[in-house]
Amino acid sequence: MEFTINFTKAFLIAIVFFITFNSKAQEKNIENNFIVTLAPLALVDIFDGASIRLGTEVKLKKNISVGVETGTYLDYLKSTKINPKGILIRPFFKYYLNGKECVGKYIGLEYLYKNQDYNMLDSIVIESDRFEKQYGMKRKINSFVLKYGKVKNVGHNFILDWHCGIGIRHIRSDADLSQMEQNGILTGESGDCPIQEDIIRLRGTRIFPDFRLGIKIGYRFK
Repeated sequence: MEFTINFTKAFLIAIVFFITFNSKAQEKNIENNFIVTLAPLALVDIFDGASIRLGTEVKLKKNISVGVETGTYLDYLKSTKINPKGILIRPFFKYYLNGKECVGKYIGLEYLYKNQDYNMLDSIVIESDRFEKQYGMKRKINSFVLKYGKVKNVGHNFILDWHCGIGIRHIRSDADLSQMEQNGILTGESGDCPIQEDIIRLRGTRIFPDFRLGIKIGYRFK
């Protein structure tokens, strides 16, 4: 646990140093024809589980680009979900508002597919018996999000991409529990986890609003 905390602090300090150091460098108005990106905050996500998410972005013409981000989950960081595993794929389209090049402010549309397995540990009451049980869950997510963001060239080959967005998320999940065990899970203030974690253990098909806020670090190859 001490290693996890120290690693997280060191990583966040490194990210702050990178942004501070490169923001002081002279911005280069260089065309971004092909870049590779990393989503650094995903590496320290204690809610969804740590994951490595790499992406590419390619200019189509003038101020239009397309790309895809892919990722997989790692097990070095303790998270709300126990031992999360899975993959995600996120293709996207960007339209830069300057009308002539792939840099600056943009609007974008992205689709996300996520397939994840993880465990949960809950207190369950059946009749008058209370016990703890660790069980598996499977979750598939499909979402569409409209984004607004900005790409900034910093230093010589690096870029920063920060963005926010809103859309819709379709979730389908199931658990290795009987219906009686499912009904007996103690949630909210009576359970073992905070109220905000109750949504993680929900079963069935649901549709929610999808809010997106993030930052990416990129390296321009061309």
